[in-house]
Amino acid sequence: LGDVAGVAGSIGNQAIALRALGRLPEARAHYEDSLRLARSASLPRAVAYALAGLGMTALEAGDAAAAVVHLEAAFAAAAGTDDRALECTALT
Repeated sequence: LGDVAGVAGSIGNQAIALRALGRLPEARAHYEDSLRLARSASLPRAVAYALAGLGMTALEAGDAAAAVVHLEAAFAAAAGTDDRALECTALT
């Protein structure tokens, strides 16, 4: 209880699995939940991962405009973490 980072990460992992299964609306909802939790707990790395996931999900759904918005936000969030691998993830 009270492990917001763990919960946000777990929901994000579920989103990854859902996206891999092609269940894009469900994946998007999970990424949005993960993002909400990450923002509420001021977890910049989790915010960046959730935004990147939303961007990749939007791209797979054929919504390039939404993908760009989410991935640019993911890169901006990642830039504040000093995590270069995360920045690369946002640039995919």
